Parts: sequence; C-alpha cells; structure tokens
Amino acid sequence: MATVIFHPGIGKTGTTAIQRCAYEQFMSGDNESAIYYAPIGLDGKDVHNSFADNHPSFSHQKFVENLNKLIEFAKSTDKKVLVSSEFLIRASAPHIKFMLETLLNNHVKVNVVVAIRNYTDYLISSYLQAIKVKWGMKAGESLRDYSVREIQNIRMPLLVDQWARVIGDQHIYIFDYDKYKDSLLSSFFSALGGMPINVENENNKVNSSIKLSYANILLEFDKVSGDIHKRKELIDFLNGCSFNAFNENAYKEKVSEIVKNQYSHDYERLLARYTLLDNI
Repeated sequence: MATVIFHPGIGKTGTTAIQRCAYEQFMSGDNESAIYYAPIGLDGKDVHNSFADNHPSFSHQKFVENLNKLIEFAKSTDKKVLVSSEFLIRASAPHIKFMLETLLNNHVKVNVVVAIRNYTDYLISSYLQAIKVKWGMKAGESLRDYSVREIQNIRMPLLVDQWARVIGDQHIYIFDYDKYKDSLLSSFFSALGGMPINVENENNKVNSSIKLSYANILLEFDKVSGDIHKRKELIDFLNGCSFNAFNENAYKEKVSEIVKNQYSHDYERLLARYTLLDNI
C-alpha cells in the first residue's frame, strides 16, 4: 500500500542533517533502500516547507497542487515516501487534518515520526540558534526570559496529538534524539528501512549554533550594529577564542530550574500513547 511518512521535527533534533542526508541519498528509486525522499514540495532545496501552512512563503494553491502530486507519486512506487519539515510540527490543526485526511481518502497510508529532546538542552540550543539567525526571539532577550516564554510553546504531547487524532496513535512514532544523537542518521534511517550509504561524518553538525559562552557578546553587538558581514567576522573570531572561565553548567542549571519535571512528565505521556521508533 502507498505510504507517506511525515517527519515534522521538532527543530534542534538533527532535522537539518536528516533532511540533507535524505536529499543526497534517498532521492532515487535506483537503490535498495525502502524509502524515497519526496521530490515534491521542496522549498529551500532539501526541505518540504511547501507542506507547512505556517511557513512564511506558504501558498495554499501550491500546497494543494503538491499534495495531489505527492499522492500520485506515493502510488507510483513501492517505497515509503518521506516528507520532512520542522515547520510542520507547529502547523495549524485544520491544515494537518485536511492534509492527512486527503491522503487517507486517496488510499495512502500515513505514518508520522516525531523527534523529541530533553527540554533543557533544546531551549539552550534553540536560543543560540535564534541569536545566530536573529529570528524567533525578542530583542535582547536573555536565556532565562527566552526559556520561560518558550517552555510554554513546546508542549510536545499537544503538538503530537494534532497528528494522532487524525491517523490514530498506532501510526505515531517517537524518535528519542538524546538516546541516538551519537548515531543519529544510521539509527533514524535504518528504522525506516534506509541505512545511509555513507555515515562516516554523521556526527558533524550541519547547522551548528553559536556558543553560549559568547552569546551575550553578540547581543551587545546587535544593539550597535546591523552589519551582517561584520557580525559574521565577529562570530568567526569568537569561535576561535577560549572561554575557559565561562561556566556553562551554571546556565544549564538555571534552565533546568525553569523546565523542572515538565520533560519527564511529557516523555511519559508520549510513551504511554505512542511507539518508540524502532522499525516501521
């Protein structure tokens, strides 16, 4: 039966590495892999942002066209078709419902793989990424303020439920990033039936964030300059500096105090309903 697998993130769980690997190694039907990275709906080369209604460049007309093409493509191959975009994790409930029901009504089976990561490391990583790209945070926002605000927006059980209520809990799989981060690509793709051809450098980050040790320096720079070239030069310089006196653990402890037991609580709720990604 035709099958589409959605991988909606969440961000900062190796999504860029997964998407790049899938684009480079699973865009052809000529290999022995059981998966096919959908060549439809790609926005930004290797990401299926066209299927997410919360993406800045979303077009409903283009989305419907791509959805119909996805259905035709899934039915034309005996491989499972993978669609990946971290924007999808926060797509609207009506949009998710329409997309999944359209696939189901056209006799296409749907599975969803959602990655999770402990909230303390996730918040720190997403904060640093927000500073790096200057998007997703308030001007000059501290790590503490960002964490207090963003912890309310994670709520993974609610985000996953938007998918489960349409296709059923049995079609939702949870990928534990913390458990597999040292073998991210091989673990993820082998569970889907498509071991990457080359995983020698799978631990090299393709979308690395800035370092917490100099985050405040960049925030101060942004107060006085909007020169993106000078900003990049500053980041390159700071990456080569040693911050031996910087106590990163102290910041991590402060974020952990904000998270408290929310992740362990959410983790238990997710595993009570869904299946850990092993072999789908």
